[in-house]
Amino acid sequence: SFCHVKNYAGETAVHYFFPADAVSCFKITELMANIHGCCYQRTLRAETKALYTTSETFESGGFKVLREGKDACYISAGYMVHECIKAADELAKSGRKVAVIDAYSMPLKVEEVLDVAARSGGKIITVEDNYTGGLDAEIAMAIAARGDDITLKSMHVARIPKSGREPEDVLEYVGLGL
Repeated sequence: SFCHVKNYAGETAVHYFFPADAVSCFKITELMANIHGCCYQRTLRAETKALYTTSETFESGGFKVLREGKDACYISAGYMVHECIKAADELAKSGRKVAVIDAYSMPLKVEEVLDVAARSGGKIITVEDNYTGGLDAEIAMAIAARGDDITLKSMHVARIPKSGREPEDVLEYVGLGL
């Protein structure tokens, strides 16, 4: 992915960020202003509830573990983090504990993410509101390089989105509804 390209000094050429709430958006924007080099940020359109307090810190390549689990691990960013939390809460009603990771920055610290996934049953589901080749590719490359017994299922946009009255309408249309 474009996050793995190096500049003339051997540093990450493009830092990618996808905040999940207003707090992370503000903090990441501040972080970007202090990074030497190119930064890209995708932001949200839908209103979302705050996941973080103003004392939270963010870093390039960072992620946040929002839920611990033993049965599986959702890895997502942006708006889909909220959908993963909803899904994890729903699964908890039947006794399943699913970890939820907000992978807000790439290149991601994949070794640490895979450690969380290994503790969470070794099953990862990446959930993206975009096409394949982003977060799922980042995780797949890390699994292949590490050689762990971790499985990956990728949920991503399978067809060109259309407008909808509510965000849930669009998610359902592209194959990401609950």
